[in-house]
Amino acid sequence: MSASNPRIEVKDAARGAWFGAREEAKAPVRSREAGWGAQPAAAQPAHADESRAERWVRRGRRILIDLVVVLAAMTAVPVVLVKMSSAYNWSAGLGLGNTRAKTLSIEPLRQFGVPSDPSITPLEAGRSLTAMQPVRTDPQFPIIEFVHPAAPWLTLQLTPEMFPSARPNQNKATVDGTRILSAAAAGLSPAEMAYLRELATAPVWRDFDRVARASAMDILGGTYAVPFKQRFSDLRVPHPLTGTIKEMAYSAISRAAYHLASGRKDSAETILRSIISYGFAVSDNSHGLGGQMIGRTVVDIGRIALEQFYTLTRDPKLAAIVAVRPPEAGMMTPVNAWHVGTGNGPNTVEEGRQELLARATDPREMRGARYTALEMLSFSSCTNVRELLFGQRADISRAFETARRDLARYPSEQSLIDVIRQLPNSPAIYAINGNPFRRAMLGSATIAGAVLRNPRLAQCTWYVTEGSLGF
Repeated sequence: MSASNPRIEVKDAARGAWFGAREEAKAPVRSREAGWGAQPAAAQPAHADESRAERWVRRGRRILIDLVVVLAAMTAVPVVLVKMSSAYNWSAGLGLGNTRAKTLSIEPLRQFGVPSDPSITPLEAGRSLTAMQPVRTDPQFPIIEFVHPAAPWLTLQLTPEMFPSARPNQNKATVDGTRILSAAAAGLSPAEMAYLRELATAPVWRDFDRVARASAMDILGGTYAVPFKQRFSDLRVPHPLTGTIKEMAYSAISRAAYHLASGRKDSAETILRSIISYGFAVSDNSHGLGGQMIGRTVVDIGRIALEQFYTLTRDPKLAAIVAVRPPEAGMMTPVNAWHVGTGNGPNTVEEGRQELLARATDPREMRGARYTALEMLSFSSCTNVRELLFGQRADISRAFETARRDLARYPSEQSLIDVIRQLPNSPAIYAINGNPFRRAMLGSATIAGAVLRNPRLAQCTWYVTEGSLGF
């Protein structure tokens, strides 16, 4: 090797790349006084005079800088996603369609319900509603232990000869509730009467009647052990099951049919009216639009059955209930009543935010819509970088404080609002599909969120990529 073309071994240079170059990897230094024919001067270590402690400080500083760079790159993933996102997932649920119109259309039917019983407490009514639901467990939101009365229609046997004009519909356990009143008015066989007698006298109707006659209902307090814990592992809020609510309504028609066939018209009418009150109890006290609309459906089930009853018995009250019959869903004009924006609703994310704030704090708004607005507002952090990094703005905090004071009626509902408010800050476990790109982004954001103690980084990465990137 000539002095004018010194060679550096690649492997030696590589070894010096992380903690600083090694001596043998350094280029020789030529003396200033010597010409090109002179021998090169000995290489001088860059840190020859530093102590062992200083060397470790230098290396630690280098590692720290590298970690900061890596962490910044990981944090950039959710920041860029939120910045580029159109917030479609967050704003897509702003429209209520004809939900308000459907809810308003049943209001005149309240007059056909049964009188309320002030001795029934909201907590008792909530427990009765849950007692009629299937047995279930929920590790995240522990459920109170109940004695669940048996639903006799699930075990009663129908022979092929029974109820030929009101046979069960497909996937239904009991007789056809839309036709059983006509069958009862025409006369029933002893076997059919025995079937309906066992159904109509079951203990489960005590809970049904308690819900129907309650002036208010604490569904959450009657279902869950409250207050709820503030650290939970998945992104959801506790909503009681509503799967058997419609089933109870249709079975109540069979209960009324038994009394009609037995000549007790007043009892049959009271039972049918109680279905209407039962539906209003569910609708008025639910914590989301889903439960509110199921309650509305039950009100309509009771209304149709009561119309049939008045027709069969030639009751003059038929004209009154027909006069307040709700229009068909397709004939309803949506009543959106937007608080902000144009008549077609908000046009920007910021307008959508203001719309949700208005809904959450408007005492005239449907309860289900107010709770839904709070759930959507809890994810406002995923719509802008400022809230992603530093948390919810003051206007959202005020909306939750207002709802906790004015919307919540019981400690259980206050605890629910606290859960909704904490959603963006929960250390969630995500259901991730097999897309490797999405997994990599979520993994990167999760690590950054754990280091920075900011779970919003992972939550918003999951939330944004769930829909807008189409993975």
